Amino acid sequence: MSNDSGMMHLAQSQGSPVIAIFGPTSKELGFYPIPGKSKVIEKDISCRPCTTKGLDYCPQKHFNCMKQIEAAEVYQAIRQLLGQE
Repeated sequence: MSNDSGMMHLAQSQGSPVIAIFGPTSKELGFYPIPGKSKVIEKDISCRPCTTKGLDYCPQKHFNCMKQIEAAEVYQAIRQLLGQE
């Protein structure tokens, strides 16, 4: 599991399955893992994407793009990717 970062791309280059969490960025920017053995978790928020690189603060001061991603959703994605669901 990774955020939208170099580690995500490195893991995928080694054939590892990837669960990528995208907050301020989005797949439409082109920096996402190759479909198949990967899944991107993101929320459809009107202010996304607010940046191409991610920020450590929210320009809108609510950070809903990350706050709305729940641990249970990530856990379910991991189980699906591993074939446990």
